[in-house]
Amino acid sequence: KESPYIIGTANQLAFMSYVVSAGTQGFDTLHYKLIADIDLNNQPWFSIGGAMNPFKGDFDGNNHTISNMNIADSSAETRSIGLFGYASGATIKNITVKGVVKSKRSQSITSYCGGVCGYASSTFFYNCHNECIITDNAENETQFGSIDSSFVGGICGFAEKSDLAFCHNAGNLATESVTEYTNESILHVGGICGKASSTRIKCCYNNSSILVKSAQTNNYETCYNRTYHYAGGICGCMSNNSNINSTYNVGKLTNDYHSARNGNDMPSTKYAGGICGFANQSSNTTNSSFEEHCCESSTYGGTKTNAGSMQTSAFITTLNSENPCAFVSDNQSQNGGYPVLNTIYEITTETKAGEGTTVNGTDFFNGKKITIKAQPAVGYHFVKWTDSAITDTVRNIIVSRDSVFGAIFEINQYSVSVDFNDGMGTVSGAAEYNHGDT
Repeated sequence: KESPYIIGTANQLAFMSYVVSAGTQGFDTLHYKLIADIDLNNQPWFSIGGAMNPFKGDFDGNNHTISNMNIADSSAETRSIGLFGYASGATIKNITVKGVVKSKRSQSITSYCGGVCGYASSTFFYNCHNECIITDNAENETQFGSIDSSFVGGICGFAEKSDLAFCHNAGNLATESVTEYTNESILHVGGICGKASSTRIKCCYNNSSILVKSAQTNNYETCYNRTYHYAGGICGCMSNNSNINSTYNVGKLTNDYHSARNGNDMPSTKYAGGICGFANQSSNTTNSSFEEHCCESSTYGGTKTNAGSMQTSAFITTLNSENPCAFVSDNQSQNGGYPVLNTIYEITTETKAGEGTTVNGTDFFNGKKITIKAQPAVGYHFVKWTDSAITDTVRNIIVSRDSVFGAIFEINQYSVSVDFNDGMGTVSGAAEYNHGDT
């Protein structure tokens, strides 16, 4: 994207949050780009965008890290918290977040918590990584009939009509409800996404613990609780043609609930899966595995696999079957020997407007073979590439670093000659002309 709004300090990032969340005209759709790691120094962080004024632009973390992010709970009736609170039609990519995201909900508040984003609609998450500890707990209710609802994900709490690709979670996640007074308690938690609706998740992994729990109460007179727990290593719950592909989970899941213990007790259900806790018939999980001791169930997708097999080159080959070079070996011992996501580089192409275009692929992983192609516009021809004397319009490149490839085009020239009989008149106009001359 041209001319991004550059962010290099905590104050500049806080200014972005303020103007977007306040609905200042134009700031919600801008392109923002980090040029440095940012330390928020554990100061209270106010999430970028809310339900009334969501973030709609492009945010490129440029492979930088935002550390010591400190988010406390909000007083809003419906809260969405994370680095971004609410995103709609946005792109959020190339960012790592570290810190603490902590929420307390009460009195029928619906809570959306994520390290990167709380609630997302039609948003693309690409190469995003969470190392925040995220907790979302309920306080005791004081009114009968309340509904306690929570969505917690390492990357995004709730995602609808969105895509999450090449992301991972390394932050412990926990959500808890209280059975007293509440009519229903509905909790969703997943390593990547708490709940996904019409959403695709691919080439992601989770390696941290997940806890979903309802606290036991001894008050027999005030318990009318019906509890639903959805916990998954990648996603807590999927619906409406959502899909999980080429993922794995080695984080331990604990899904525990205690219902009221009297005659008022209502049916309670817990769903837990190594990859997905629950999925309706229109959603599916493919090419995904979970470590055999992390969870008892695989009802809604994923293959139970022993740890040794998940640390082999064969397992990496399987994960990469549809997305070459996405995962690589843990050569630097960052992930306990389990596969890690490959480095993604930025490959850009440049041409002069109107002279032609270049075509290249996507997902520029280190070591991946990509093809770039120069396509001259009508009336132009390709000369060479700016970084070399290569004159072939098609180039095959092995990605190894951030790179810029420029194509040089020249306008076509035509020779016009005339032929006539001597002595019978004259004809003018014989010359060299550029394409389009009159």
